[in-house]
Amino acid sequence: QTQEIDAAELRIGEDEEIAARLQVIQHAEKLHEGCRRIVHKLQEGGEQDAPLLDELDRLESVLLDMEQIDPSLKPVVECWKPALISLHEAARELEAREQALEFDPGELDRLQNRRFLIKSLKNKYGASIAEVLAFRDRCRDELRAIEHRDEERERLRAEELRLRAELIDLGKTLRRRRQAAARKISKRIEAELSPLGMEAARFEIQVGYRPDADGLDIGEKEPAAFGPGGADEVDFLISAIPGRPLRPLREAASGGEISRIMLAIKCVFGKADSVPLMVFDEIDAGVGGETADAVAERLAALSREKQVLCITHLPQIASRADCNLRVDKEEQQGRLVSRVSALQGKAREQELARMLGQKNSPASQRYAREMLKKAGKG
Repeated sequence: QTQEIDAAELRIGEDEEIAARLQVIQHAEKLHEGCRRIVHKLQEGGEQDAPLLDELDRLESVLLDMEQIDPSLKPVVECWKPALISLHEAARELEAREQALEFDPGELDRLQNRRFLIKSLKNKYGASIAEVLAFRDRCRDELRAIEHRDEERERLRAEELRLRAELIDLGKTLRRRRQAAARKISKRIEAELSPLGMEAARFEIQVGYRPDADGLDIGEKEPAAFGPGGADEVDFLISAIPGRPLRPLREAASGGEISRIMLAIKCVFGKADSVPLMVFDEIDAGVGGETADAVAERLAALSREKQVLCITHLPQIASRADCNLRVDKEEQQGRLVSRVSALQGKAREQELARMLGQKNSPASQRYAREMLKKAGKG
């Protein structure tokens, strides 16, 4: 295929040139007759008619005399002169073209054969000469790959080994950095858990390789599986009860504990976390007193960076919110219907008093007002 295309010595645009030349050759007689007729009329004239160019030259003289009398004819003279010059030039061009229409009788056969060859190559290799040449280039590349496959195989093998070594080195560097960050973050999260009612809790972020029999040999007991984030497997471990071993967070923590642990994690990560909205469900489960205040304080701080939605039964937490919504369930026509109401002003104060235990108690209402005032919401 490469040899066939190379032998044709194709040029971009050659097919258009051949088509144009064949068009001229096939209508050469008509073109010759047209050139001869126009040139004869312009330069020689007929038996009784003077050559048209001579007559126009004489008319130009008449026009120039008229301009001497009437200067307003100057624009006509200015149009006439270039038009007459163009006609003289056209006559010379047509005369030369008439002589050039002579062609070698064998040229028609050569052009037709050439056009047939190009058409045949297009049918095989592409819709245009450019596509045929592009196909030829791809064939050359494939030929080179075949002819130098052993060298290419060695080059690729060396490149693979280099990239594997680079990947393993990057993975080890990333792991060391993650382990250093994990130790710092673990201590900070553990410190956050104590005021959240988990004084005895131990927290640890564990960073280890992700084992995979089909992974890369990194010098450990088992090969490691690499991915876009490296070859590490990161796990959060927790022990909420003294003396208990650390276990994965997903196995060891209750729902309320998970919410408080998540709150501690979010407080530590701060602005580094790009999540714009966080929902805490029953984060106050099993807490009260100072712990409830600590949870409320951290939620309020977090809400200055994120949108926080919190489902709570604690007035300490509810009083810190920018907006309170109360959810009621009631039976209507045999169906249980939920209704959500926005609480403002007195209604908000009364709801906090109810959460304190006595909705209509002056003491509870006074305490509710104090809580709102303390939170800057009163």
